[in-house]
Amino acid sequence: PTSLSAHCSHSAHTTLNVNPTAQDFDPKRRLLHLTMADGFLATLTIYRNQQVTAWTRQETDGAFRDVAVVGDTTYVLVQRAQGLFIEAFDAAYGVDGGITAVTFVPEDFASGLAHLEGQTVAIVADGTLRQPQTVDGGQVPLGAASSKAVVGLPFRHVIESLPVAGQVAGQGASYRLIEVTLRLHETGALVCDLGNGPKPVPFRQIGGASSFGEPPPSFSGDKRIRALGWRRSGIDAPWRIDQDEPLPCTVLSVTTEIKVTD
Repeated sequence: PTSLSAHCSHSAHTTLNVNPTAQDFDPKRRLLHLTMADGFLATLTIYRNQQVTAWTRQETDGAFRDVAVVGDTTYVLVQRAQGLFIEAFDAAYGVDGGITAVTFVPEDFASGLAHLEGQTVAIVADGTLRQPQTVDGGQVPLGAASSKAVVGLPFRHVIESLPVAGQVAGQGASYRLIEVTLRLHETGALVCDLGNGPKPVPFRQIGGASSFGEPPPSFSGDKRIRALGWRRSGIDAPWRIDQDEPLPCTVLSVTTEIKVTD
């Protein structure tokens, strides 16, 4: 089966208003998966000892038709433009319907992509993000000879905070987001919106362990981002992560510093 790491779009107000068609529970990760009649996958995270019970809507370029957990692996039946495919969730992939191409001698093309014929795919080759390409004849150019490439459909993941209305003096009060601190684990890309549109957060540092000719290392630790401007609405989320880079992104916690008017 090809590997799949599905679109995760988190919302504090996710509503399930269509009928489930199949379901299964992943006891290792404490996730209940339900395929829905309109093709998306609803996932319930259940961490009772941490008092976490939260829904996530997962989408892909196609439709989820069935789900089954076998051992430690979650399989899904996905209907795509080229037919029905059995795919498996794999945290090592940052793309949907993806393949890994490994060669002893660096190659200029990655093949084995007939299931994504005519689709525009994301490419990570030798740890470096390459330009998107369209699958033609079951293969795509890599841009440069590479020994290992991960190729598949890009997906968008969205994480945002709850509104601050219940935390400020009054719902009509203005507030200023001063700083956001994100605790990250082995993260390769981060795009954050603090009210002025999404901005990529740089990780590479001059004089670090890696050189400019090597892929950027993943980042673990705290990343502090300063914000500017006052806001009148306490209903909107003060920060938002919204990106589709096929690189790992794990957010362990977020701390905000906010100033509120009287």
